[in-house]
Amino acid sequence: MAVRAGAACFAAVLGAGSTALVSEAAATPLQITVQVGYHNTVKLGQWVPVTVDLTNSGPAVDGTLEVQANNSTGNGGPPLGAATYQTPISLASGATKHVRTYVTQDVPGTVAVRVVQDGHVVASQETSVSNTYSGLMAGVISDQPSALDSLAIVRAGLSPLVVHLTPAELSDSAPVLRAFDLLVIDDFATDTLTGAQRNALTDYVMQGGALLLGTGGSWHKTVAGLPAAVLPMQLMGSMVLASASALGPGRVEVATGVVTADSTVWLAEGSTPLLVESSVGGGVVEMATFDWTQGSITAWSGTASLLRQALVRATYGNSNGNSPGGPVMTKFGSSTSIANKGGALTNVLGNLPSLGLPAWWLIGTLVLVYVLLVGPVNYFVLRALNRRALAWITVPAIALVGSAGAYGASVATKGTAVLANEISIVHVQQGWERAYQEEYTGILTPSRGDYEVGLGAGHRMVSPIYYYSGSMNDPSFGAMRVNTTTQAVTLPRMSAFTLRGFANEGIVAGPQLTGTTRFDAGKLTGTVRNLSTLHFTDGIVFSANSFQKLGELGPNGSVSFSYQVVGGNTLGGQPIFVTAYPNA
Repeated sequence: MAVRAGAACFAAVLGAGSTALVSEAAATPLQITVQVGYHNTVKLGQWVPVTVDLTNSGPAVDGTLEVQANNSTGNGGPPLGAATYQTPISLASGATKHVRTYVTQDVPGTVAVRVVQDGHVVASQETSVSNTYSGLMAGVISDQPSALDSLAIVRAGLSPLVVHLTPAELSDSAPVLRAFDLLVIDDFATDTLTGAQRNALTDYVMQGGALLLGTGGSWHKTVAGLPAAVLPMQLMGSMVLASASALGPGRVEVATGVVTADSTVWLAEGSTPLLVESSVGGGVVEMATFDWTQGSITAWSGTASLLRQALVRATYGNSNGNSPGGPVMTKFGSSTSIANKGGALTNVLGNLPSLGLPAWWLIGTLVLVYVLLVGPVNYFVLRALNRRALAWITVPAIALVGSAGAYGASVATKGTAVLANEISIVHVQQGWERAYQEEYTGILTPSRGDYEVGLGAGHRMVSPIYYYSGSMNDPSFGAMRVNTTTQAVTLPRMSAFTLRGFANEGIVAGPQLTGTTRFDAGKLTGTVRNLSTLHFTDGIVFSANSFQKLGELGPNGSVSFSYQVVGGNTLGGQPIFVTAYPNA
C-alpha cells in the first residue's frame, strides 16, 4: 500500500581510484588527524563516517568542532548545498579526544575540519577524498581479524569491498548502515553491542538490508543479541559432522535447531540444514549453521563459490524491499543520496499557499469605522472647532492613518510568520512496529537573518538539499549548520522569501498495517488492514503497469482490492504513479 508516496529504485556502479589524504599541517599546539570513510574509502551517495582525533599540547580549548563536506562538482559550481556539522568540545591541556560524525558525499571532493573558539579558527585541516566506491560493500563484524576476506575474491566483476568493523565503528543509525549491501556477523558476541546498535541492525534488515550470520559451535555467541524474529532458525545446540560433502572433506561443527516456518533451507547435509534463508521485512537474513572461520571451511577450496551464492542470494536475489537499499535494482548503477532527492523537490517545498481572505465581519468593521471617522466624526469635530475648512487636510490624514494602521496590524499578525513546507515519506513494513522516514523541509522567511529549526525528539541524520539553480554567487545560499548534540538546524543569513531547506532521515514509530495478496489468472486480489489509530485519506496498490486506488482507510479498518494486472514496458514513458495522480 502506498499513501501518496512513490518508491524509487537506485543502483550502484563501481568507481576506482586511490585515496589520498591531503592535509595542511598547521603550526598550532592543537593537532587534528582526520580519516574519512571506511578505512579511507568513501561510498558515494551514502552517509560517510568522518573520524577526528584531536591532540592538545597547548592551553585548554573550549569551543566547537566543525566538519563540512564539499559536494560541488568543481570551482564552486552546482550543486549548492553544504552542511556544517558542529559538535561542542572541551579539551584540557595535554588531553586527546576522539570524535566521529557523518556527512554525505555524492562526488569526490574534500572534507574540511575546523576547531572554532570564540569565533576564531584555532586549528583546521582539509582532507581530499579520491578513493571513492559505488559497488557492493560488505561489512564484517568478527573477533577474527581476517574473517571472510574471501568475500572480496568471490568472482571477477562481482567482488564486493570488504570492510572489517570494530564494535565502535558499527553505527547505531540504520540509514548509516545502508551503505553496506551486506553485513556479516561471525564469531562475535552480539550481546556486547549497545541496545541502539542492535536496534539499528534490525532496522537495517527490515528496510532492505542483507545480513549473513555464521554460527557453528559458538552459535549462542552470534545470536545472543539478535531478536528471534529476524533469525531463520531457532538454535538449540550443536553437533559435529564427521564429513559433509556439501562443505568439503573435513569435520564440521554445526548448530542445530528448528527452521522457522517462512524460512528456506537451500543447502543441507541430509536432514541437517547448512544454509538457511529468510525474508525479513524488505531484507534478507542468511544463516550458516557452521562457523565461516573454522579451519575446515577456510581450508576448503569451495568456500569462495559458496560465499558467492550466499552473496548473490542476499543482494541481487532480494526483490522484496521497496525501501532505499532494498530492491535488486539498487545493486546496479549509482545510488542517490537524500540530498539529491531533496533537490528534486525544491519546487514543491517552495510552494506558497493561497492566501485566505479575512472574515467578512472584520472587513465590514474596518470599513464602518473608516466611514464613521471620515464622515460624521470628522464633520462634528471640525464643526465644534469651527474649522470645517480643514476637512481637505483631515480626510487624507485619516486615510493615511487608517492605511498605516491596517498595514501595521497585518504585519503584526501575519507579516512575521515563517512559512515551513514539509514532505514526509514513511516506509512501512508489515509486522514491524518501526518505520523508515525521509523528511524534506522548505523554509521561507519574511525578513533577513539567521533562523534556527528544531527537529524534536528522535535520532535523525540531517542533510542539506542540493540546488542546481539560484544565487550561485551567494556563499550562504544552500548553507546550513547542524548541532550534532541537539540536532538543531541553523540556516544562516537567509534572504526574505527565498527558499532554503534541508532533509533528514531516521527510524520512527510506524503505523501497523497488514496485507494479504493473491495473484491468479492475471488478477491481483487482497486486503489491507489498518491496525493503527491513524486515518489515511488515500491509498493505492501498484503492480506492474496497473493500479487500484483504495480510498480512505480509517483506524482498525480494512479495504479489499481486485484488478487485472497489465504488463508492459514503461521505459521512456511516464511512471505509473503519474498516471494515478496526474495533478499531484
